[in-house]
Amino acid sequence: MSSKDDNSGVWLVLGALGMAIIIIALFVFALMAFAATVLTILCFLAWRRPLKLGSAILEPEQARAFVHRGIAGAIAVPAFFLFSRALFGWDDVIDGSYLFYGMIGGYCIGAFWPMFTNDADESSAPLIDPATTNPQGITSDQPRAPAPDTRPFDFARWDDEEAQR
Repeated sequence: MSSKDDNSGVWLVLGALGMAIIIIALFVFALMAFAATVLTILCFLAWRRPLKLGSAILEPEQARAFVHRGIAGAIAVPAFFLFSRALFGWDDVIDGSYLFYGMIGGYCIGAFWPMFTNDADESSAPLIDPATTNPQGITSDQPRAPAPDTRPFDFARWDDEEAQR
């Protein structure tokens, strides 16, 4: 029986897994940056009047909200980088060349924030279209549920069955 612990295979697998995660993260970053660029160009085209894209309509309010959220993210993420660098003294960890990538990532995160959080603010997606709502009220074909019982709750007694007879 050998007393030699050879864990080189485990470290090789963990290193390969780490590299795969980094490559996937870089691919997602590039894909989001490309999507944000295309959508920003479409938002600039829809800045003053609605833009029809197939069956979808991009409203000017939605376009402005997308770009404004992106700009806020492009400012917030590099500001956080600089704050972390100053607070923790990470001058050698967070280099100045990372700020450009932080701006791109911040723009993507800020612009796509409602998609990540399932937020639907009033400017991007109205819940009710005022032109198609019924002013008299909404009617339903389903029957109404029975009214709830208004009697107070009463605990059972030991002679309940005899009292009902």
